[in-house]
Amino acid sequence: MRRKLTHPHSPVGATHGSPVHMQRDLSVDAPRHRAGYILRLQRAMILTLCLSSLAIALVSLAGRALGRADDPRALHFDLCAQRPCVLGMTPGSTTWGEAAALLARFPIDAFDDKRVYTLLPGVSVETYISVNAQTVGRVYLSFPSQAPLSAGWVIQRYGTPCGVSIYTSGDLVTLRYPLLLANVRIGDGQLTMDAPVSAIRFSDPAFDFESQPDPCVDNITSRQMLNTHWQGFTPVALYWERG
Repeated sequence: MRRKLTHPHSPVGATHGSPVHMQRDLSVDAPRHRAGYILRLQRAMILTLCLSSLAIALVSLAGRALGRADDPRALHFDLCAQRPCVLGMTPGSTTWGEAAALLARFPIDAFDDKRVYTLLPGVSVETYISVNAQTVGRVYLSFPSQAPLSAGWVIQRYGTPCGVSIYTSGDLVTLRYPLLLANVRIGDGQLTMDAPVSAIRFSDPAFDFESQPDPCVDNITSRQMLNTHWQGFTPVALYWERG
């Protein structure tokens, strides 16, 4: 009777030439799995911490550049029924009599039956009667160079402009909205959140400006300027390059 030969290092019953099925020792792999899991968890925690820090920094920056919560002038601007309004007046809606009562709360420097000139801390306001002779029309606001509002504040309050006009003379950029214009000074060639706003104009909805039917572009200035769309806070040279 022949005896079945076994390899000295083979499991009992395994013959030469037959595959050897080794049982995996999970006790050896477990520490490796735990170490890999801990490493991935640490990386995820570090990434989350970095993103949180970045978010906090951006919110802090936005609060300083956009919110201007410490600037009392910000209380004078708002959106009334989805239309820009100032000092409680909405051009085209607020009657001239209502405007006179609202403006009486502030120091009035000059007035007549078509215009009221008001001086507030850090801003002068010129309010005109509309061409319809019944409501508020144009409103001009001028800010001193030493205490301007920021371009970021305008974007925060009124949203993305429908157009941007850039002028080569005077280092001026105009942020355009259907019923509002904001002139921004860019002396260093950078359109930043902190770029100073020198003036804001609220348009008269009743005025039909035939030479400029589209308020989102400048159809009057024919040369040395660029009409384009909003491309964010970036060097003005990039606006010219992208067109």
